[in-house]
Amino acid sequence: MQANRWGLLPRLAISALLAGPVFAQEPDTTTQDDTVESFTSEGDRSSRLTLRLRDRLLTDVVARIERLSGVNIVVDPNIDERVDINLQDVEWRDALELVAERAGCVVIERAQNVLKVEKPARVYFAFENVDIQKVIDTIGKISGANIVTSSEVVGTVSLRMQDIPWRDALEATVKTLGYVVVEEARGILRIVPRENIEEDLVTRNIQLRYVRPRSAYQPFLESPYVDYLYQRNPNLQISGGTQEQPFCSGIHTALAHDRREDPGDTRACSSSSASSADSTTS
Repeated sequence: MQANRWGLLPRLAISALLAGPVFAQEPDTTTQDDTVESFTSEGDRSSRLTLRLRDRLLTDVVARIERLSGVNIVVDPNIDERVDINLQDVEWRDALELVAERAGCVVIERAQNVLKVEKPARVYFAFENVDIQKVIDTIGKISGANIVTSSEVVGTVSLRMQDIPWRDALEATVKTLGYVVVEEARGILRIVPRENIEEDLVTRNIQLRYVRPRSAYQPFLESPYVDYLYQRNPNLQISGGTQEQPFCSGIHTALAHDRREDPGDTRACSSSSASSADSTTS
């Protein structure tokens, strides 16, 4: 008995060594609360979303919103921010704007059905009675944007900007003196007086993708009196009337033909209707 016991212990020790070290398993602390829910089917542009997100990549969240809304959303490849947000029953566009804002980004409408999420440079500066041309040049250097300023853009401004996207800062600066920003092809921005906008108007043919279809409903009028006329004469045709009496004159003309009267007689339709009603009851 003792020999078997001493022979068993070495075998157990060798088995433990071959099995390798044993570590205590830590409990899983990952929560399952992160959700992106929609109250409509995927691809519905009226989608309302519920977002419960913690430390999620912005690109992943935007991709999910893109599928649910059916709108093309492009994310700048340099964006790698993560977001925490909690929204309940929010329209998808508002949800997209809020999620982008949490990551320091903005949503720009590039074309019909195409949105782009970008992370623009932000401005931190203060100017006191400075030439507007200098402010525009400073914003251009910070953002790296291509900005063309008209010689008519003159004046001085005082402003203080703190953590503002450069495009918003540019728009606010030029609007202060009544100028506007016009975006050209390839992202070129022109600063011009407001009255010059009409000179920049162009005419383009735009193909409509959503056109109201022909209505499946047709208007009609129910009238016992008209039914009575058709019973008297199945081949009767009632015209649409005249401009002065659109339908009444048409009924009167039909009644005149039915009675073999003069169609040119324009007596009141009400009196004709009354006499006809009397004849039906007699």
